[in-house]
Amino acid sequence: MNSQAKKKLYAGLLLFTAMQTPQAFGQRRALNPSYLGEFPAVDRILRDNQADDPLEKAARQMGALLQMNHIIEDLSEGRAARNEFTYDETVKLTEYKRAQVEIRETLQNQTTSAARGYDSALSFRQELLRRYFSPALQAQWAVATARAVATVPAASPRAPQSAKPTIGPPDTGIVKARAANVDTKVFGIPLGEPLSLPKCDIGLFGNKTPLPCFAGGEIEKMLSALTGVNLDAGGEEFTVMLADSICPTWMTGCSFTATIRNGRFIAAYLNTKGRDVEKTVGAELQGKYGSRASMQQRIVTPNNGSKQFDVWDLDWELPGLHVEYKVLDDNIFAGHVLIESEGLYNRRKAKAKEAARPKL
Repeated sequence: MNSQAKKKLYAGLLLFTAMQTPQAFGQRRALNPSYLGEFPAVDRILRDNQADDPLEKAARQMGALLQMNHIIEDLSEGRAARNEFTYDETVKLTEYKRAQVEIRETLQNQTTSAARGYDSALSFRQELLRRYFSPALQAQWAVATARAVATVPAASPRAPQSAKPTIGPPDTGIVKARAANVDTKVFGIPLGEPLSLPKCDIGLFGNKTPLPCFAGGEIEKMLSALTGVNLDAGGEEFTVMLADSICPTWMTGCSFTATIRNGRFIAAYLNTKGRDVEKTVGAELQGKYGSRASMQQRIVTPNNGSKQFDVWDLDWELPGLHVEYKVLDDNIFAGHVLIESEGLYNRRKAKAKEAARPKL
């Protein structure tokens, strides 16, 4: 089949499916499954994956589009193997595949090697998951994927683990913060204490457990199982899912990542919606932690050809507690708020300083 025929095929499929949807008759409905609403548009994927070398740019873009389809298949929890996709999954899969084929048709090398491994690299898939999807959907993906990993026999038997984590001594930073009357709660959940929440029962159609609840660090555990590398960097991470009634509009997804050390909750990482919510997030954080924050201006040059703009990151070094607000991370669409104990912050700074030292 030549390139024009392929384009007509994909265009025809999209037109046919579009004519079957209730939107074609002026109606609106929810996506099925609903998490498809988090998947990025093709244009955004192309803008985010740039490179000076045209072949590297094409490889990253094709790889990202194919990885999106892999993630949809992973989340189907076995339906992909039986070709039992929903209507909305079929539309999304077709959009990504069509865009990937259009890029491939411009290349001299039209084999799978043109993607340079980006289409299957686990590290690249993890990068895309963290960039585009909420912690809750990342956890749901990891639960679905970890079932396959669980079938791999363990290298050696392990001693049975206690149902309850061992609780270590109190975090000195949090103790210090409380003594100074610093607010040490995150959505009402106290820092420095064990995470006393039920475990989320996440399935294909979402969570079945009353909120708030936590999902285990399935992503990190799965990657460790696949690569043999211990990803624990001083604490275990869990996704905490929140009720919509307490979820601020500036957060991406109604959940955050909690870091547990010695069985105690010592840090929270919240994804934000980028530049559009800069003033709202800053005002809320200043109301909680005070107006005496360090401010750092950053000039951002988008890689999509847009004009430069500036943002103001905020940082609080409170007694025993550190809070930072990065308006934007490594792309122009998302930022984060990090609330962490003084000890964890100091260890993170020391590790970054060590990594920056010359290796020669």
